[in-house]
Amino acid sequence: MNRVIATIGKVLDRTLAIVVSKSADTKEIRDGMLIAQKAYEQAGLHFGAHVVAITTKGSELYKCSGKNEWLSTFPIWVAGNGKGLKNMVVLPYKDHLELFSKYLQQLVMESLGKELGLDKAVLKQGLIVLGNKGSTDQHSYVQHLR
Repeated sequence: MNRVIATIGKVLDRTLAIVVSKSADTKEIRDGMLIAQKAYEQAGLHFGAHVVAITTKGSELYKCSGKNEWLSTFPIWVAGNGKGLKNMVVLPYKDHLELFSKYLQQLVMESLGKELGLDKAVLKQGLIVLGNKGSTDQHSYVQHLR
């Protein structure tokens, strides 16, 4: 964050900050937001006039954005109509299973993801399989997805 803010330099007054979190409970997200807020304030700028939130309605981030007069708050749209439909996330927690999610992506998304069934009826069947190595990527990967 410090490197990015230093790169932005004197155009901070023309820079929009975007905070994305389902809840704002994540330490890394909160810390990044606080670093950005401090940079804006040190530049003599009201942080709320330069920031928007993307979050779930009623979350701590949602409340923070309203209380601190942020520019706007946008909803996080969960793929699958908010019910996880047609999505699968696979995050193996053993390094030697790292290729497992890639195998499932090939199997499920290409081999099983079909528009027509065996009887040629339209079914638009298929799952989106998302995956990475759980032991190192679970939080950042899932946070990115949502």
